[in-house]
Formats: sequence, C-alpha cells, structure tokens
Amino acid sequence: MLKRLITFTLLSLFSTSLVMAQETAQSIQNPLVEADDRGGMWVPENVSDLRLVSQDWWLKFRKTNQQLYNFIGEAAEFRAYLFVCKRHDLNVGMVGINALSNRNLQQILLALFKEAEYGILEAHTKAQQAELMADIASDAYSFEYGYRIARQTAIISVSGKTTNNYCQQVEDLHFKKYIALRATAKRLTE
Repeated sequence: MLKRLITFTLLSLFSTSLVMAQETAQSIQNPLVEADDRGGMWVPENVSDLRLVSQDWWLKFRKTNQQLYNFIGEAAEFRAYLFVCKRHDLNVGMVGINALSNRNLQQILLALFKEAEYGILEAHTKAQQAELMADIASDAYSFEYGYRIARQTAIISVSGKTTNNYCQQVEDLHFKKYIALRATAKRLTE
C-alpha cells in the first residue's frame, strides 16, 4: 500500500511537472500580448504632452479619406495657393473657411482622444478647454498649411517654370476649390 502511494505521488508530481513544462514552453513561444488601444501612442501627463500627442494623432490619421479631413486639407491647399500665388483675381474671405477648419480639427482630435487626454482636459474649466482645443487645432492646421506651401513650391521647382506660370496654370482649379470651400463653410457655420 505504501509502495502504491509513493508510486502514485511520484507519478502525480511527474505529470504535474510535465504539464507545467509544456505550459512554460507554450508561453515562451506564444507570449501574452496586451491589446494596445492607443495605437502605439504614449500617454500624456500634462498640457504640453497633450499638445504633442495631439500632433502625433493628427500626423498618424491626416490622410484619412473622410469629409472633415478632406475639408481641412483642401482649405490648407487653397490657403497655400494664396501664399504662393500672391497675384490673383479672387476677392477672398477666409474667415468662415478657417473657422470650419478649426472646428473640424477639434472634432477630429477629440474623437481620437482616449481617457488620458480627457483626464487632462477635464482638469480645466470649459472656457480653458475650448481655448486649449482651438490652440491645438491651430497647430495642426499650421502644419497642414506649411506642408502644402512646401509641396506647391516643390512642384514649381521641379517643373522648371516660373511661379507666375504655375499660378496661371492652376488658377481655375483653385477658383473652383474656393467656391466649394466657401459654400460648405457658409452652409455649415450658419
């Protein structure tokens, strides 16, 4: 009886250690992976971090083909055209277009934010939150505007034409863009 008990105990220990060894081997081959709901973005701890994370979010998702993103890109493209092509026949009013771009950017960024970002925002008053988000959206729009200026300047440089030739060539296209942008801004901001 004692012999059977010892044999049973040894077999139990052996089978338990075998199962543990198999589980250890499987966990080494297939390590547990925690889901990253932040898309690889780091967690902000203060307002400065929130600004940086917001810019990272924008850079990561700016090429998304959705209406809000497209409006921002087209507005920045048109504004860059105005900078590059200073001589044009348009009587331009950018107030509504800029306001809608800023509003769209705020909506986009707020939709991308996670708990950590909202925690930082909630530490401020509503007025401070609105001011901070408008400022962060302006930073993202400034990036788009600068990027579009650089892109148009590069196109001119590569083409070997003068800036005036380029501007005459794209004038009709930008006039049509302006009409569409202005109509959209007027419809959505009134």
